[in-house]
Amino acid sequence: MEEIKDKKTILVLGASSFLGVNLISYLKTNHRVIGTYYNTPIHFKDVLTVRLDIFNKKALDRLVFAFRPDIVIYCIGQNSLTRCGKYRNAAEALNTSGVVNTVSTIEKYGTKFVYFSSPHIFSGDKGNYSERETPMPSTVLGGTQANSEFYIQKNSLNYLIFRVCNLFGRSYNPGKPNFLEFLENKFFYHEPFYCDNSVSTGWFSVLLLAKIVDMAIRKNLSNRLLQVCSNEALNQYEFAKIYAKVHKLDTSFVSQRRVPFPLDEKKAMVSGVGNADYLDFSMSVQNLLSVFNLKIPKIDSMVHNYYTMLGLNIKAAAAPTQKSEIKYI
Repeated sequence: MEEIKDKKTILVLGASSFLGVNLISYLKTNHRVIGTYYNTPIHFKDVLTVRLDIFNKKALDRLVFAFRPDIVIYCIGQNSLTRCGKYRNAAEALNTSGVVNTVSTIEKYGTKFVYFSSPHIFSGDKGNYSERETPMPSTVLGGTQANSEFYIQKNSLNYLIFRVCNLFGRSYNPGKPNFLEFLENKFFYHEPFYCDNSVSTGWFSVLLLAKIVDMAIRKNLSNRLLQVCSNEALNQYEFAKIYAKVHKLDTSFVSQRRVPFPLDEKKAMVSGVGNADYLDFSMSVQNLLSVFNLKIPKIDSMVHNYYTMLGLNIKAAAAPTQKSEIKYI
């Protein structure tokens, strides 16, 4: 097999997370990848994984010194809006303090730091946000991510920030199903369910995001903030309808309703969305398109192509078991 000239050594912090699992599965084909976990041991074929406490700076320093990664990708954090609102201190620790620890530790090695933020750094008052707009979060999650973005841009000499909309894909962890896996099971078993219809955002395949990250690595991009989002803004109910339409599934047992959105009271007051009936967190991707020669597919195409890339038959996609090289202990 021909050696890849631009092969990098990549350290993925949070290998057992939804994003970590999918990035490692994609990047390990063309790069040397090491992963870390904390509470959930995980194994990949041809990838070393080790336990790491992100708040132990000495342990992190030893790990970086030992492997001298070209890139550190931060996939640790609490991305649930509800849990961030309920466990504010834990969210701030994982989403902000862990970032500070990592950036301050790896700077002396000249290692590139890759961070994933979200459109929740904005208030949701209008949608189609650009990278140039000032963050005005209305949630605890958005506040922690906005703080991390600011710290990285002020203190890191070599970074990439991807501000990413809702991702869909398999988490490979049946104990904590994400929204796509929730849909798979509900449609498979024909169980009635409802989805929110009051908050719109972009939707993006996690596999396509992994491809974009790999392209950015190969281009050796540095000190850039890129937004990754579909060209369409959909709420959960609209996404569920598209999912069903793509796979020709019955939608008679799917209903819609407004689900309470976990706004931070003080932040919502400042941003002016405290009494809003509808929120829109969609983002502009003009910078992304100017950097890469790509076309953002429509959401229905991304849903269809996701299963095609995995070689899955949608009729059996929600089966309780699935084959994978990834094994949880």
